[in-house]
Amino acid sequence: MKAAQFKKPHVLEMIEAPLRKLNSDEVLVKVAACGVCGTDVHIFAGEAHARPPVILGHEFAGTVIDVGNAVIDLHAGDAVAIDPNIACGGCYYCRRGQVNFCENLRALGIDIDGGFAEFCIAPANQCYKLPPNFPLEHGAFAEPLSCCVRGIERAAIQPGQSVAIVGAGTIGLLMLQLARLAGAGALFVLDPLESKRAIARKLKIDLALDPRHPETLTEIADRTHGGCDVVIECAGQAEAAELAIALTKRGGRVVLFGLAAPEAYARLPLQTAFLKELTILSSILNPFTFHTAVDLLTEGKIDITPFLINRFDLKRISEALESARQGVAVKALVIPHAINGNPREGEVTPKNCHGRADCHAGRFNAENNY
Repeated sequence: MKAAQFKKPHVLEMIEAPLRKLNSDEVLVKVAACGVCGTDVHIFAGEAHARPPVILGHEFAGTVIDVGNAVIDLHAGDAVAIDPNIACGGCYYCRRGQVNFCENLRALGIDIDGGFAEFCIAPANQCYKLPPNFPLEHGAFAEPLSCCVRGIERAAIQPGQSVAIVGAGTIGLLMLQLARLAGAGALFVLDPLESKRAIARKLKIDLALDPRHPETLTEIADRTHGGCDVVIECAGQAEAAELAIALTKRGGRVVLFGLAAPEAYARLPLQTAFLKELTILSSILNPFTFHTAVDLLTEGKIDITPFLINRFDLKRISEALESARQGVAVKALVIPHAINGNPREGEVTPKNCHGRADCHAGRFNAENNY
């Protein structure tokens, strides 16, 4: 099979990889679509963990082709989304129910071969069935959505509370929909790209604002009695974290969700944090949230259709990574079995964005988290 294998930082090679024999508890999945995550971008740049040589790609869905002899709940032809995070079940944190802190955690697409390939072998327990005729491209959003569900749990939004989302990439657009489902009152989205703000407006938010505009903080403060109850940072940048803190009202909560580069440090005004009695939280991975994410997608509670998606075949994996790094589209998807992986007419790519008003370099332009 063809696959994109990560060799070392800045080296990703197309290879012909043989398929080994299935273990009794494994399934062979024909990959239909695999999302390019900000984590993939960080891995490629040498800024995040991976265990090379390894086939990257951990946001994927596909069709079961074959099953091991001990697998009873999955059959050839089943459509599945795959949870890449495999906890050991026996370490200190797993025994406490905190599987996202597993001391022996392994992940498909990071430690084990993943979805940037025509086929992937996955443990059957990591596969979640999708309904017949459900779009498999939408199934590839189950993994990032499951992480967002964890973030929303951490945010603890109460009905009627005001919520701001900083960053309107994949994660921000998923988060705003989850915030609305959680009962958010006034709902704001901040992103420097008008193209992404326009998508957020389609998803029915109160205001989509440019974070660089000098009146943005004042406008939100005026509408929320001094600031938002909850702010979720989804850009993975220091400036975004600092903005999130500035947007909160007294007694507010901030969830730092975006995966930042190792060298990124945000400035915390200590007196402001003290006077506001802020709660500052973070969120990692998807402990026991994958099933919820699949249900939300398949029941139509999360809308993917407005997202601007760029699609690439495996041979154009470098372009897919660059698209994700630049944050030009909402999402880059790798379609391993595509006959022609060229973007559809009208899609924005790093090559054709030059000169566009919505494609300037700016703060939070590249959403590098998921």
